Amino acid sequence: VAINAPLAAAVDPRGRLVIAEIAGHTLKRVEGGALSAIAGGGDVLEDPDPRRVAFDHPAGVAFDGEVMYVADSVTGVVRRIKADGTADVVIGRTGLGGLMNPVTATSGRAAEIALSRPLGLAVAADHSLYVSDCFANAVWKVAPDGIATLVAGQPARLAACGRTRAA
Repeated sequence: VAINAPLAAAVDPRGRLVIAEIAGHTLKRVEGGALSAIAGGGDVLEDPDPRRVAFDHPAGVAFDGEVMYVADSVTGVVRRIKADGTADVVIGRTGLGGLMNPVTATSGRAAEIALSRPLGLAVAADHSLYVSDCFANAVWKVAPDGIATLVAGQPARLAACGRTRAA
């Protein structure tokens, strides 16, 4: 299995390398010298089976134990792939991704937050997930209870990555 434009990589708790292919729209795992597709390549926006999900430029990968988080950048969501192999959306709303979604709130249910272009992910010791949203110039914290809080950035500030303008 070849790779196509790897953008991010992370190591899972078992020591296996996971690669996010931004152009291949998939996640691949290296195990025992073999490369295999584990998510993406599908044709639906949401499905419990991550192999059926149509990822659009997966950009960031992070682990919290056996749980993998993936920044599905153009779709505008962060997906969670659980230890049992099922997938769901943690933050963002499918169907709105990639749009220039200004930050209009500073907290709320993560499933109701509209992201523009999530790219970077980090998991804290308390199992909170941090998400950088490049186009919105914002960083969100998603607590284990599903509440998202804006930790950096300002509401209604929006621009292409690296440039800020008043909304």
